[in-house]
Amino acid sequence: MRNSPAVEGDPGRFHAWTELSSNVKKMAAGARGTHYTQANIPRLIEGNVKLAFASFTPIEKGFFIGSAHGDERPFAEELTRWIRGETPKAALFRLVTGDIDGAAREVTAILRNDGPLRQLVQRFVMDYPLNRVRFLSGERYDYWTELLKEYDFLKARDGERCAAEIATPHGTRRVEGRYRLVEGPETLDEVFAADDETALLLTIEGGHVFSVGPDLNPLPLTTMVERVQAMKEWDHPVLFLTLAHHFFNGLCGHAHSLIDSADWIMDQEFGLNEDFVPDVGLSVVRELLDLDDQLRDRGGKRILIDVRHMSARARKTYYDEIVRPYNKDHAIQPGRHQRRFPKIPVIMSHCGYTGAPTLDRLIADQAHECDRWHRGAFYAWNINLSDEDIRVVHQSEGLVGLCFDRRILGQKPGQRLPAERARDLLIDQVLAIADVIFLDDRLDDAEKARAWDIICIGSDFDGVIHPLEPYPTALTLQDFAEDLRRRLREVRHTRQIDAIGVDELVEKIAWKNAYEFAMRHLPAAVGSS
Repeated sequence: MRNSPAVEGDPGRFHAWTELSSNVKKMAAGARGTHYTQANIPRLIEGNVKLAFASFTPIEKGFFIGSAHGDERPFAEELTRWIRGETPKAALFRLVTGDIDGAAREVTAILRNDGPLRQLVQRFVMDYPLNRVRFLSGERYDYWTELLKEYDFLKARDGERCAAEIATPHGTRRVEGRYRLVEGPETLDEVFAADDETALLLTIEGGHVFSVGPDLNPLPLTTMVERVQAMKEWDHPVLFLTLAHHFFNGLCGHAHSLIDSADWIMDQEFGLNEDFVPDVGLSVVRELLDLDDQLRDRGGKRILIDVRHMSARARKTYYDEIVRPYNKDHAIQPGRHQRRFPKIPVIMSHCGYTGAPTLDRLIADQAHECDRWHRGAFYAWNINLSDEDIRVVHQSEGLVGLCFDRRILGQKPGQRLPAERARDLLIDQVLAIADVIFLDDRLDDAEKARAWDIICIGSDFDGVIHPLEPYPTALTLQDFAEDLRRRLREVRHTRQIDAIGVDELVEKIAWKNAYEFAMRHLPAAVGSS
């Protein structure tokens, strides 16, 4: 709806209850979520989702412009090369010499600038209006301004009872209810006591929202700090912020996230797999967490750090320089201090498992990351979790959100899975994450049981993901819960499942872990005891 004058200029339509057109056939087939809605407000309410971590994500310019190095040719020059036959000849030469990737890059070079052909392709691939594509690639597009507009957009119908008709594979449904932006723990209690309400807990995906200007250059540290402070003054707390995203933001290195074919026209290389930017990155992290240089609590509001999209190298630094030393000192603090300022939890909000034992292993394997880089059944890119990550999440009482994207969960390119196997793909992730803790002989039974406290749903719905076929939208989350229940019953003699109870474990993963995590950390987010 953004950049569409007819809609954006109409307050009666420019709000989160407005139902956009959805391709129901693609929805039913579990196709990539570019042509249908996965988790808008009516679908959350109809799917009985009581708590959603709502992510502000001003889309990055790297998806719409050329190389970060500025080495692409202008569109006119590329077009001339095609007319003269130079590009087809170059591509054919590379093809006959066995350089398939090079041939593809020659052919797609005309899309690596922000010319009209690229804009037209993105219009159809992303289902964005052409004027929005032009805005996103232009000089007027500013991440900070867009963030504030997204916040205003959600505030427009906060707490109001509304109704909408939504399209589903089983016909049109009328949904009534309301969403509530979380102000504090009391909001969650009130929403959970109601029948047709959903709580939206604010999060942000990507530090670029406050760290980068319209020219894509990092802003001064003082400006970054001022903007973090401004976010902490909002009426509704931001519980966590995903520090990195797909492209360099002047804070830390990002993990490889784009598939091979996307690499032909988009450039993630600048800052890829790097560490924190010296004198900036960790300073911003401490500002978000409200810590001084000695990692002491300053008494203000916290915005927690989500390590999703952060490179393995940067995650290693974050754990060693912030999480482990803070939490070691936290253990000897008085109980009152511990309640006001819980441990700093490691959050991996929407992810899968790599099968790798350590972060060092992920760092060593970065050069191998391509569409078919797997470790056994698991997607082995360093954007996913290693055993070391899971142990730090467990020790810090953090949270792992299960991403519903089939690639992240290990489905290989072009692989077709029967519905039963697609269901297992997601539940295998649950068991694999739990096994990292249960197979650790250094832990006692009580510590191992806490493995079940760190797993929740982190669907990434409406993140343009390619969902598992059985679970394309929030309306199917109940199906996931029932599939999880059946699978846990099959293996209930393992992993303390019988002792804890299958129904209790389903409740934990479906909502209780996320709810209890939010209740534990909201006081620090709002700055209250």
